[in-house]
Amino acid sequence: MKYYRLVDSFGNLSLVAETGENQLEDITSVEEDLDDLAILLRTASYSGTRVDDLARDILASGDPLVLNIDEIFNSSKEGSGEYRFDRPFDPPEVWAAGVTYKNSEMERRRESETPDVYSNVYNAERPEVFFKATA
Repeated sequence: MKYYRLVDSFGNLSLVAETGENQLEDITSVEEDLDDLAILLRTASYSGTRVDDLARDILASGDPLVLNIDEIFNSSKEGSGEYRFDRPFDPPEVWAAGVTYKNSEMERRRESETPDVYSNVYNAERPEVFFKATA
């Protein structure tokens, strides 16, 4: 099964599954807390169930909203319509900070075109953040 996340014109998120040709079924319309693929994956893992089986069970337990994938694709492209595609989950942020030994300060300063930043790191009360990204 393929999964997508939609955002509606009010900014609400929905996790949907492609269940047939050109057909999406809204998992969030049945279980409002399931609006992110990561939540569905975690729930499947905790319950010992395959993700697709869990999604099918959830959809079968209610009356999901059925949407046309082509219509959503076109409205996403045009920036119009009630729904637009969003990324299926928000990746967690990864932050890295810290320093190593004092002798590496000298090496970093020697290698760097901007050696002052390393002096600031080694002499600061708390380390500077050197890296921030999504996982």
